[in-house]
Amino acid sequence: MSSPPWLECLPTPSVWSRHRRDGYAPWALELVIILSMMLLIAAATPIGAHLGSISPNPLWIPVLLLSSQYGTKAGVAAAVASMVVHWLAGAPPQAGGEDIYEYLYRIWREPMLWPVAAVVLGGFRDRQAQKTEALRSRLVEADAQLRSIGELAEELRAHCEALERQIACAADRSIEAGLAALDEVCKASPETLKLALVGAMEMLVGPASYLVLTLRDGRLAVDGEISSALGDSRKPPRIERLPEVLEMELLRGQRLLSIRKSEAVGKLAGVGLIAAPILTPTGDRLIGALLIQSMDPMRLTEATEHSLCVLCRELSQALSRERVLCSFGRPRPPARLVPLATGAASPARSAVPDWPDCAVPGDR
Repeated sequence: MSSPPWLECLPTPSVWSRHRRDGYAPWALELVIILSMMLLIAAATPIGAHLGSISPNPLWIPVLLLSSQYGTKAGVAAAVASMVVHWLAGAPPQAGGEDIYEYLYRIWREPMLWPVAAVVLGGFRDRQAQKTEALRSRLVEADAQLRSIGELAEELRAHCEALERQIACAADRSIEAGLAALDEVCKASPETLKLALVGAMEMLVGPASYLVLTLRDGRLAVDGEISSALGDSRKPPRIERLPEVLEMELLRGQRLLSIRKSEAVGKLAGVGLIAAPILTPTGDRLIGALLIQSMDPMRLTEATEHSLCVLCRELSQALSRERVLCSFGRPRPPARLVPLATGAASPARSAVPDWPDCAVPGDR
């Protein structure tokens, strides 16, 4: 990301403001060059000419130049050096009728003003340099913030593009897709039930570890063939049977238990987040349970619980398809004629014992 054009157009700091932090004074060389040139000019002038006889004094040049360019310190140094040069160059002769005080005032009037001018002009220059430095540091900081914001914007744009690609390549989660997944579970065979259940869980609950328990010998036992666990280090320990309190609650209450409800936390006993019963297609008795052991906390909502109830209802169709559900009624067999001693026929019941009517749930 390039720098903004307004930052490049700013005036650069003065040489003094750049180098005085390092203890180097480049103005000293300039002062030596200026004073040497003035001494050479004074030496090349006729014998009767003196620098002090020129008004204004040429030695004002280094004082004003260095004070306005480099600040107070350089200006005071230039004033002191100019006073030394003024004294070494010699003073003009005293005029007749001029006493000593008038003579000293005439030859030292301007040199005494040099330190004053250096302090005044140097003070203005120092203040300007401080403001310029403060402004430049603020602009450098703003430029760094601008670069940081630009980098964050680039990262955000890349993240949005990645999310867009992920959404474009993600599985369909529409209502039609959910109904199709439930229908696959309902019509699944024992060989395809696990794959269909994984797809339905991914659609309705998201990534989750779950156990499917079936009723065997009056107890709920884990069916490892259709259960699934997340392949990460946080997957919960595998259990073979439910705690007795949770199992009795599912057998008797036949209702969904979730840690969202405070009264169900103790019954779940830390083995799962949601326990949903799987009832027969007629809804009269329990044949299994679905235990969610881990899932996305943001998906732990009432809507997810309703979806699990629907999934258990469809799952009961698949689990009951290979079972034979019996209705233990006692229907009477059809009457048949039994010959009597008198030769007449009389209706009588068969001595064949009563058998329960058995049917496959899908044929009912």
